[in-house]
Amino acid sequence: MHFDFEILVVIASFTLQSVVSILGLLIWHEFKRLQSKVDILAIHRLDCMNLFPTKESQLRLWTRLDDHEKRLGRIEDTLL
Repeated sequence: MHFDFEILVVIASFTLQSVVSILGLLIWHEFKRLQSKVDILAIHRLDCMNLFPTKESQLRLWTRLDDHEKRLGRIEDTLL
């Protein structure tokens, strides 16, 4: 009886270790995926900062984008 309990403890510890390892691997993969997205956003931000170094140039860009979206909205309204 004592022998069976020791085997169950060993099996349970290996099972728990496997589950923890799998969860750790999943968390690590999720972290790496998130880290790559953050890296892409950081590179994109640096590119934007290099292309539009001043606040005025950034505001002009956003104004142009807003105007473009408004024009697209008007075109969609006329098509509907």
